[in-house]
Amino acid sequence: MIEIDHGAGVQTTYSHNILNWVDVGDEVEQGEVIGVVGQSGNARGQPASEAHVHFEVRINGHLVDPAIWLNLPINPN
Repeated sequence: MIEIDHGAGVQTTYSHNILNWVDVGDEVEQGEVIGVVGQSGNARGQPASEAHVHFEVRINGHLVDPAIWLNLPINPN
């Protein structure tokens, strides 16, 4: 799992990586590769086609919809 502190109370988390290319305390820049999608944790043992990233956004410790944070279309349901 990789957790990135963006400042101003914003934190993103990337889980189920097969490789993490950053270490605690590293500074990263937008667009930099930080890891490789995999199947760790509860995703272990799934078919290779099921490799994925579990992405979370937290603002001041509260989980928020990442679609809003990423400017993605939101499912109205």
